[in-house]
Amino acid sequence: APNILHFHKKRPVRLRGHEEQADQREGDLPLKPGMIFTVEPMINLGRPDVALLSDGWTAVTRDRSLSAQYEHSIGITETGVEIFTLSPKGLHTPHTSGEMS
Repeated sequence: APNILHFHKKRPVRLRGHEEQADQREGDLPLKPGMIFTVEPMINLGRPDVALLSDGWTAVTRDRSLSAQYEHSIGITETGVEIFTLSPKGLHTPHTSGEMS
């Protein structure tokens, strides 16, 4: 199974499904309309150990395993959420086996 990492304050936080495995937050911040945040998972085929390059931004796997990163920008609205980074052509939806459009 792949390892899924999320960076919190420039440190990797390991996630398994929706359960946070590390890093207790300093306190819960209630989500309120007008707030915008990003979700940026990093999925690694190898070990979950990563390093930040000297630019302080780029994350790489220490074991040089294949990985992928994706990002969504999400806004909290009065009625729920809005995902600002959805593709108008549906490119955010992965293709299933044998299906290509």
